Amino acid sequence: MAVREVLRYPHRALKTVASAVVADEAASVARDLLDTMDAHPGCVGLAAPQLGELVRVVVVDVTEHPKAETCHGRLVLVNPVVVRSAGAHVAREGCLSIPHLTANVRRATSIALEAATRAGERVALSSEGFEARCLLHEIDHLDGILFLDRVDSLSRDVFRRKRFQAPAGGEPPPEALPAGRAVLRTVGRLNQAFADGNFDALADLVLDDVQLRPPADLPDPGPFHGPGDVAGFFAGVRDTWEELRVDVEDVVAAGEDRAVARLRLSARGGGSGIQTSGMLIGAFWLRDGRLARLELGRSVEQALAAVGLTTPRAP
Repeated sequence: MAVREVLRYPHRALKTVASAVVADEAASVARDLLDTMDAHPGCVGLAAPQLGELVRVVVVDVTEHPKAETCHGRLVLVNPVVVRSAGAHVAREGCLSIPHLTANVRRATSIALEAATRAGERVALSSEGFEARCLLHEIDHLDGILFLDRVDSLSRDVFRRKRFQAPAGGEPPPEALPAGRAVLRTVGRLNQAFADGNFDALADLVLDDVQLRPPADLPDPGPFHGPGDVAGFFAGVRDTWEELRVDVEDVVAAGEDRAVARLRLSARGGGSGIQTSGMLIGAFWLRDGRLARLELGRSVEQALAAVGLTTPRAP
């Protein structure tokens, strides 16, 4: 038995279909799932692929949860199969594998499923409401499906968790400093512009001589010559992707006019499902609160060196 690391998207195990497993082989995975779930306060379910185990085992426990309409206690399900579903309801979901986001997800309100227990006994159960939602969420993991794959709109139905914490010593967190606030504002406005298709609205966020440098392994879209070029670039991106979303996972460091942030990009093309370029590290230079330069890369250390910042002291 052990508390295991929970994999985070975009780890490829989370997008891989898990294999059926016999009960004897599922027992140790089930114990680790329960221990790991218990180690995360508020967690009501976990699936084997989230621990890097590509077998069809899930655990769910909504005991005493205020949203639970039905509750079967502590469930360990091996090779679960949903045999009936009915109704539909949209509600907010989160996931330990995508800790920085929540989303509105439409799911059935009533389900019936069949599975095996850790002892190999066949079981059938019916569930409704919140417990049914949790079961469907975890069973999705077995097929490489994340809750982001279920949202109707990346721009309207996905929300960033507010999890920032101040560093030790009473200093303000990086996102509270001028450049940190500007990064959050710029990314929020970009997402809104992409949703609306109005990239001219970005004009007051960037300087006329704005520069954008992509990672070395991606094509260089520049040079830009002012807000018009920026708007044209993103309009071209929108022609390729049905939806695009950028999320600030955290502001690593910030000052008055420079900042470094971890950025996660998600995109969805017509009929292609969720795709991602993974994590990018953004080095931001600002002037009078507007973006003067943005360099995208893969290394936090290189970005910090480029802007001349250090991370806040650890608690």
